[in-house]
Amino acid sequence: MTTTHVALLRAVNVGGVTVPMARLRALAAGLGWHDVRTHLASGNLLLEASDHAEAVATRLGAALQAEFERPVPVLVRTPAQLELALANARAAFPAAAPGRVHVAFLDLNPGPGADDRLGLFAPDEHRHEGHELVLHYPEGQARTRLTTSVIERRLGVVATVRGLRTIEGILAKAT
Repeated sequence: MTTTHVALLRAVNVGGVTVPMARLRALAAGLGWHDVRTHLASGNLLLEASDHAEAVATRLGAALQAEFERPVPVLVRTPAQLELALANARAAFPAAAPGRVHVAFLDLNPGPGADDRLGLFAPDEHRHEGHELVLHYPEGQARTRLTTSVIERRLGVVATVRGLRTIEGILAKAT
């Protein structure tokens, strides 16, 4: 039985490793996965596999490291998990403009007190939701001090951030 997985690559084509999406699809197909497709050019890969999420992340991460000679963190979610993250993000900041709300997908749950450990970054806001952190950037993501690096350092996690519209686009391709 196969499952739809969404692999979210951290920092590709936006200041990290340049990974052409055609090459990413070819790597995934070479690993034996099916119905491989990408969304945008920022490291969003959808695939069908009988592997569990951890195996997808490990195998794809190893293939990317071999291909590009640099580590490329990979976080994997199912479409149902993305839908829940999207719902949580909308509920966390219901009055915010959708383009100003993002989700930081985390490799592990940083546990209780994550919001306190992150601290204040006014006017930006954050809400810890399990394996995700919902972010509200009222002045835009480009102006924030609450960066992915800060999140990773303060919470001891690997994180990759996607906007609500990107998550919606991924989900549209997942059906």
